[in-house]
Amino acid sequence: MFLKTISLRFSIPLICTLLFTVGSTVLVSLFYRDQVEQLYSAALTKTEKDLETFSVKASLLMTDSDTSSLILLCQSLKRLNSHLSSVMIIDREKLVIAHHNSALVGKRLKGSINFKNYDLHKISTQRNVYKASLPPIISLHLSNQANTGMAVVKMSDREIKQQLSQYRITYVLLLFCLATLFFIITFSIVSFMVVRPLKRVANGMMRTSSGNFYHRILQNYQGEINTLKQLFNALNTSLQIRNNHFMSLYRSTQSLGNKREHEALQSHLFNLIDSVIGPSHCLIALVKDHVPTITAVSGFDSEYNLVDRQLILDNEEFQSLFQGKTARRYTFEVLAPTFDDCDLPQQFLTNEVVLAPITHQKNSKGIFVLMGKKDASLFNDADLQSLDIIALATALSLFDIELSETFKKRKLTSTESYSAAIVRSRLLPQAPVKLKGIEVCGFYKPAENISGNWYWFVEDEEKELLSLFIGDAAGFGLDALLTVSMIQSFVQTVKNISLHNDTRAEVLQNISSKDSVMGLLYSPAYLLAMLNQLLFENGAGKQFMTLFAATINLKEQTITFANAGHEIPILIKNESTTPQVLTSSGPRLGDSALNTYQEQKLALESGDTIIGYTTGLTHCTNKWDEQFGKARLVNTCQEGNTLSSKELCKSIVNRAFSFRINAPLKEDIALLTAKLR
Repeated sequence: MFLKTISLRFSIPLICTLLFTVGSTVLVSLFYRDQVEQLYSAALTKTEKDLETFSVKASLLMTDSDTSSLILLCQSLKRLNSHLSSVMIIDREKLVIAHHNSALVGKRLKGSINFKNYDLHKISTQRNVYKASLPPIISLHLSNQANTGMAVVKMSDREIKQQLSQYRITYVLLLFCLATLFFIITFSIVSFMVVRPLKRVANGMMRTSSGNFYHRILQNYQGEINTLKQLFNALNTSLQIRNNHFMSLYRSTQSLGNKREHEALQSHLFNLIDSVIGPSHCLIALVKDHVPTITAVSGFDSEYNLVDRQLILDNEEFQSLFQGKTARRYTFEVLAPTFDDCDLPQQFLTNEVVLAPITHQKNSKGIFVLMGKKDASLFNDADLQSLDIIALATALSLFDIELSETFKKRKLTSTESYSAAIVRSRLLPQAPVKLKGIEVCGFYKPAENISGNWYWFVEDEEKELLSLFIGDAAGFGLDALLTVSMIQSFVQTVKNISLHNDTRAEVLQNISSKDSVMGLLYSPAYLLAMLNQLLFENGAGKQFMTLFAATINLKEQTITFANAGHEIPILIKNESTTPQVLTSSGPRLGDSALNTYQEQKLALESGDTIIGYTTGLTHCTNKWDEQFGKARLVNTCQEGNTLSSKELCKSIVNRAFSFRINAPLKEDIALLTAKLR
């Protein structure tokens, strides 16, 4: 369990070091055992030789009964052999004749003594290291013609044990040093050969998860690490190709919103589907009077007369298709009732068929039908995903066309126009920003049918905080202004509560203190979630709005922002010619009670400029029906990087209106610029 809690960099060296230590300990133990045997064997061999010499000399001296010489002989043997603790000569009556300690001469020993000669060869052949020891007493029989006695030697292995203790300390220190060195070497090898490559892969995965599909691992490795590197690079290459494909598809589907007529939209759809998927035959069936009716075809001969023919599908298939809301594969049998009276070639009967629903807010707009591919291959998952994206963009375009046609038929009455003008005048800031560290400028231009474009700001001079808002409510006229009014009223109420301790805090549910209200005001994501709940509960599914919310902290020079489906604002860094975008996306307000939003935070510098706008600016068209577009807007922002906020706002408006010349304004225009001083 312990090894599971530590990193790979330490666990592998630790395991290897433990195995190395165990193996080294076994080898050292065998070597130590051999050292023990050698020491005891050497001690016994030396003692055997010394006793042989001692026996001869002692026998000769006993002949002369030279007691003093025998004492000296015992002392000499004791001094020469450190393994002996006592050396004495006794007679048969156990009387001490000679002793290395002369004070003990003449005393009688107690107990029994083995007078039998000891077998020294038997002593020197002991081999068991754990039982090896010196014999406690060695007795040698001494005899001559006159006297008979016995030499008694007591042995001690204290010196051997001291040497073995030194050996043990040396071996332990050596093992510790070798284990430490082995751990360091193994740690370095694992770090260089395993951990560092894995960290490169992990770092690459983090970059990939953040959307960088261009990152590659360039270092060369061996074995499984190299395989992992190749798999990562292949995966990123695949993701890059897939991302480029969908980004190209996204840019292509954006142009669908420019088509304001069904015929132009359908023609563009055929070209888009052909370039992305490449079907051999394609049908577009739009729902008319709750029945899908073929409105356009591609790849069919004119003799089939399929336009205005009803698309007949089994009711269960039809329901499951729209409930799933994604493209699905079928056999041709599902379309057989539609082509009963058509003499289609045999290839149609074997073709794979893909159906994709065109839905918007649970409303069925139509169906895409694709039959077979030009290259005779089968439809893959990428084809189905691409078709889903096209179907969603088509549904939004159809909704915009229907909405545009509805409002073309309906003009505001003079009373409504007057009321709208009064309401509109109250929904825009009435006073400039007072904070000294930033300059803010806003612009609003209504079209003939007033829509829901809106911008606002809230400042806190004490904390040097500034909250910016720019959005676009769905619809036109009083309905759109009602949505904007509701949003503006909520934001203003939060401002009054947080900045002036307004007693109206009870109007905001789930807010129990002034601090929590201030957190709501300066937390764009939380504020958008509350506004979404407000629109969803009070709009009855008919009030929607895109909104960008940001809070600029002038003390810390940071911006915190969140986006509810609005156009992505532009950030021009000080003295930089390359613009950035404040990318943060979320669903528009009012779509669902479960909508959530994510905040992002960026550092700012003096001279940085934030530009927020509505689609009325980029969709501003000239008499040739060309749009001003984002590219011209970005170029204008780049050229005016050194201008003040007010001058930049004026420059953008002048460029857009010069492009429009005298063409009618189809949508409201709202623009908000903020520059740090």
